[in-house]
Amino acid sequence: EGDQPAGGQWNYDHDNRKPAPDAITHAGPLAFTPDDTTFFVAVQHPGDDGPDWPAFGRRSYYEDLMTAGVQIYEYLPGLLHAKTLTVDRQLAVVSTANMDRRSFDLNFEVSTVVYDDDFASRLRQLQRSYLERSRQVELEVWRQRAGWRHVAENAAGLLTPLL
Repeated sequence: EGDQPAGGQWNYDHDNRKPAPDAITHAGPLAFTPDDTTFFVAVQHPGDDGPDWPAFGRRSYYEDLMTAGVQIYEYLPGLLHAKTLTVDRQLAVVSTANMDRRSFDLNFEVSTVVYDDDFASRLRQLQRSYLERSRQVELEVWRQRAGWRHVAENAAGLLTPLL
């Protein structure tokens, strides 16, 4: 019926439509007001058996995170696939979701939120055991890494939605 919709109305709510996420770039520098909260992130330590492009992509975010006050630890024994969060020893989250746009926007993921002091405390003990077997990434040391690593990390960072 020409340029008019059938029935006189379009079949979507124009005011509530959101633009597609920009999956290639991340938002600018992270900023928040530091408080007594400690943020720890434990990630899998890249192996020594050749280029690890997902690790390069992950590491492309390290400087922004550390500058914002996040403490990053690389888990040395091998694969660490846990996605857990504890808050104030009262709230615990266990999830299948990675902290990336693909998991939040495209993949089907599930998370369980448990509001229980005992469960959250036990999960926190497990998280601390991960940190004990990890190496902290220090910001000043990180900034002195080889130039080729910086280039590889930035290149892989562009491809993180695909890795």
